[in-house]
Amino acid sequence: MFVLFNNVWNYAQGKTDFTAANHKQQSMILVDIQTPGVHIKRPLMVFGFDDAPHGHAEVVFDNVRVPAKNILLGEGRGFEIAQVKLVHAPK
Repeated sequence: MFVLFNNVWNYAQGKTDFTAANHKQQSMILVDIQTPGVHIKRPLMVFGFDDAPHGHAEVVFDNVRVPAKNILLGEGRGFEIAQVKLVHAPK
């Protein structure tokens, strides 16, 4: 699972359909960090940069429940979202 977070939300990408085409298996979902079971363990450095208190972190999801309406753009579009983010990332 891939997770980015800020002080209010994190978005997670994970497999939601193991039988779909490879590029349609991933979904992204918004998760409020105040949701019971969300535990931010520690910030992580990325390419030698520390972007705490927001950015990348080790996050544990312990029996977390979020509404299906929090899925971004619909199920199976996580890979697509990630690709768009890479194209538009700061250079």
